[in-house]
Parts: sequence; structure tokens; C-alpha cells
Amino acid sequence: MSNYRIWVLATALSACLVAAPARSQDLGKAINSCASITDDGARLTCYDALAAMMGDVPESEATNAPAAATAAVVVAATISPLTDDIGKERLEPKDPDEQPRYASHVTSCKESIKSGQYFFTMENGQVWKQSNYRQLGFKNCDFDIEISKGTFGYQMYIPSKDRSVRVARVR
Repeated sequence: MSNYRIWVLATALSACLVAAPARSQDLGKAINSCASITDDGARLTCYDALAAMMGDVPESEATNAPAAATAAVVVAATISPLTDDIGKERLEPKDPDEQPRYASHVTSCKESIKSGQYFFTMENGQVWKQSNYRQLGFKNCDFDIEISKGTFGYQMYIPSKDRSVRVARVR
């Protein structure tokens, strides 16, 4: 089979999968989508895959549809439609006072020789790493902190120094 024919079949199958409805959706659109395919083999593959999905022809009898195509149609039938609530949490502004904050105490910190980033050890044994490359210049690492989740990861606020540092947990 030539590369062109494989490409045509893949394109036709993609059109089929996009238009392939679940039983309760519009069958006419899927049939029209298959009918619009100009290559005879690809069009037949689309119809066979659609028939197998609709249950009119058992998958094993859809001989002109390759096994991978039939499996792809079955997988496509389980995909849910995109609803309005998907991803909406990123659009709504968050009130900083409603975000949970966690208090702890830094018992020690070490500056990486390579990157200049700090590693902070908390009183409970957790280790957090500075995730930005701001120079901090800490000499004494014995202070209380508050950690909260921000837009780009976690933020460590040091009230005694009135300073914030982006951090990521290492251990």
C-alpha cells in the first residue's frame, strides 16, 4: 500500500472519528462526513468503522476497517464532550485570603554553589528549594515562614523579612 493511500486512509479515519457519534447523537452528520470522502477505500473504511461503532455490524465483520481503526472508533466513543466547567478554574480570579497557607519554621538553609539557589530545611524535616534565581543573601536561617500555593507553584513568605520566595518541595 502506498504512503499516499495510507495517508488518505488515516485522514478519512480521522474525519470519521471526529464525526462518529454516540448512539444518541446525530447519525446523519456522520454519514454525510463519510459520504464526502472521495477515495473509495477510505470512504468504505469510514462506513465500516461507523457501522461497527453503531452496532449494526459486529467489529469482527467490519473486514474493510483495519483492527487499529476499529479500536480507535471504540476509544473515540468513550470521549466526553467538552463542557463549560472544564478549565474554568483558571479563568476565575482567586481571592488570596481564601488560599490555604501553611506555617512552619526554617531551621537551616544552604546556598547551592552551582546555581546560587537556596535549600530550606523545615522543622518537620521537609526540604524546599528556591525555584527562581533571585539572590537572597541569607546569613541567618532561623525564621518562621508561611507557604501557599500560587499561580506558578508554591510561594514561601518570610514575615520577619517581609519577603517572598518561589519554592518547590524537594523532600
